[in-house]
Amino acid sequence: MNTGDHADRPSIYQHGSISGSKVYSPRYFFGFYDDWRTGLEELGDATATLAPKMEWNKGTIFAWQSWGGMAEKVNYEGVMDVCDFYTNQLMPNGFHNENGVCYMVLDSYWDNLSTEQLRQFVEYCKAHNMHPGIYHSPFSCWHDENGAATYRPYDGSPWTWADISLRADGKLRKIASIALDPTHPGTIEYNRQKFEYFRNLGFEYIKIDFINNGALEADSYYEKSITTGMQAYTYGMKKILEFAGDMFVDLSIAPVFPAMAHARRISCDSWGELDNSMYTLNSLNMAWWLDRVYAYNDPDNLVLNRSADDGERRIRYTSGVMHGVVMLGDNYSLKGSYPGSQTQRDYALKFATNEDVNNVGRLGRSFRPVEGNLEVQFNRYGEYFYGVDREFVLDTDNAFYYVVFNYDKNTDFTKTADFSRIGVDAADVKSIKELWTGQSVSFSGNGFEVSVPKGDVCLYRLDKTTSGINEITGGETDDVNITYNGGSITVKASEAVTSVQVYDMQGVLMSQVSLDGDNTEATVGLDCANGLYIAKATMKSGRSAVRKIMVK
Repeated sequence: MNTGDHADRPSIYQHGSISGSKVYSPRYFFGFYDDWRTGLEELGDATATLAPKMEWNKGTIFAWQSWGGMAEKVNYEGVMDVCDFYTNQLMPNGFHNENGVCYMVLDSYWDNLSTEQLRQFVEYCKAHNMHPGIYHSPFSCWHDENGAATYRPYDGSPWTWADISLRADGKLRKIASIALDPTHPGTIEYNRQKFEYFRNLGFEYIKIDFINNGALEADSYYEKSITTGMQAYTYGMKKILEFAGDMFVDLSIAPVFPAMAHARRISCDSWGELDNSMYTLNSLNMAWWLDRVYAYNDPDNLVLNRSADDGERRIRYTSGVMHGVVMLGDNYSLKGSYPGSQTQRDYALKFATNEDVNNVGRLGRSFRPVEGNLEVQFNRYGEYFYGVDREFVLDTDNAFYYVVFNYDKNTDFTKTADFSRIGVDAADVKSIKELWTGQSVSFSGNGFEVSVPKGDVCLYRLDKTTSGINEITGGETDDVNITYNGGSITVKASEAVTSVQVYDMQGVLMSQVSLDGDNTEATVGLDCANGLYIAKATMKSGRSAVRKIMVK
């Protein structure tokens, strides 16, 4: 039992047990690898084989979430002003996913808005190519013990909050909040009503928080066949996913396994300061491979206003695109009861609109560490001590990406990047571009020179001599028609189109769109210079069609 600083958080002294004529232990994974990174990636693949990850084919997550800047001061006028900023300035300048879409997520304290205001928020988002998002903590009671014993989770409930909560040695279990029993019918009905409310309003994304409550061990559970915390969590999460339907589900403060969501926040409450960026990258350092278990790793809000200078802002933004979830968190409102500032808007327009950098985020993939030795030691808030790598990489069909961080605020970082060490074939390197500056980088032999200014980052794209385009046809392919007109490429096919990619003649991805459902027609915008491009359409059956497109 806890008797120290957390005496108000009763614990339990032993793990729950299972019984029966035949019982099964958890599965084990054993392997011996020359490269430990490969071993963890194969662990991820094996896990996804047993428990397939929840795929998401509606595009990557480029977003705004209210918690980073507004926190508990969420207000209707301010939220709508942020939506206006995205609609009129940020999205037209390139901050959006491959489908031209953003997600606008109201975090905790969304209930500062009335039902009618929430409805208007949803309607505005959907009318302006944005998907509305919301927040919920399904296994938490936020009252104290007296309140839990007095109040009820929903109108007409026969139970109080305390009645549906977990207990340890007879006392209510608590971490940040009192933990609800995921198997209790009161918990289930409470969540059913919440999700019905969200979905009836039209919300399409949900962050669910403090999910660790649902995995706590307890004296017992309402569902008597459940005897361990993880059994209870799995039981409760199956209900949550049933209620969520086709919403995008993003977990925060959650067990890693089982992966019962599209995304999981890999580091919690990471804002914009340098030590916060390093904390996020420490998590990526050890858990990049979880994008094989979840559709995405979530690096939390990118709060650029809390960075000390432009170098730190580039570091924080880069740490976002390296995960495949790019979620800004500053308060971009200039109206309402808690306005932000023009400076915060200026930072977004300066750092979140670099097309080359955003194209990395649109890949929806997590970078792996080069060394994995956590060589740079640091502390967060002067209290928590970690280590982090400087170098991370991502290999794709068309390009190899290499990022180098310099966390030192006093000295430039220089080195010779060795192609074999970072994991790319020297013979396959056609050209190198540093994406933040747009500068071409010379190379020869087995590598190239790297120089990162103090407290800054360099993000390199190494274009390959080979690419994901294996054939080029001169016109239509069978029953697939690919045409270009007035800045857009249109694909028409006899079966559902799942994606369209557009490459330049060097194999660099210029634009793409992903589709869900049975659409036999797709359109992707192409904002580019005059020249020759390659459009590739992939159908639901897996076959593809490729055509040269002349822009003039």
